[in-house]
Amino acid sequence: MGKHVRKGLEQRAIEGKHNGGIPFGYESCWIDGEKGERKRCCNPEHPGGIHVHPTEGQAVAKLFRRYSTGTATLFQLATWLNEQGFRTRNMHRLPDANGNLIAGPKLFTTASVRGILHNPFYSGKVTYSGKSMSGAHQELVSPEVFELVQTTLKKNSGRSETLANKPERQYLLKEVIRCAYCGMPMWAQTYESGNSYYREHKGSRSNGICPGSGTVTCRKIDDQMKKLVSAIEIGTQ
Repeated sequence: MGKHVRKGLEQRAIEGKHNGGIPFGYESCWIDGEKGERKRCCNPEHPGGIHVHPTEGQAVAKLFRRYSTGTATLFQLATWLNEQGFRTRNMHRLPDANGNLIAGPKLFTTASVRGILHNPFYSGKVTYSGKSMSGAHQELVSPEVFELVQTTLKKNSGRSETLANKPERQYLLKEVIRCAYCGMPMWAQTYESGNSYYREHKGSRSNGICPGSGTVTCRKIDDQMKKLVSAIEIGTQ
């Protein structure tokens, strides 16, 4: 059975058709009917059975354009997507603030934006078993722009904030701390006043996802962490 499945997946890739979930920026030419039957919503069907989503597709093209020209960081792009009301296609079951596993669209993070920018699907390619093939779907970025973005991502790898206009500030729990109420990541920021805060992304608060205040001073959390670490005793043999 597994052999036939692999053969079918490989044949789809050879024909330029995607395997797995449809990436953000595209949608299927087919929908599920009331009785579970598949119905075509596009006439005629687009090549590969998918077409560009009218708003998500434009957003993806803008992500590549802004990053390739060095006018935005991964964090800034994630913030922009969330503020526009976009959410990821990630349906993995993840724990919420109470430890319950839930599935559903999530806010974009630097990691999810990086995943989009790394995906050759947007340049008109499909991959299977490590091989890249020409896709039947419409590309959202040119191969030249895609390669430029890959070069930029590689150059900026290892930096916590790429293309920063100001010197990078150090935060003890940057990219680690999460909100105690909703479990969403919190970002670190220093205001012009010089005060530093860990804050939840405003997109989750404005949509009523989080009941908390969404902001806490870095000093308060960092002091708590230092006390916890200093209380650790390492045994000796």
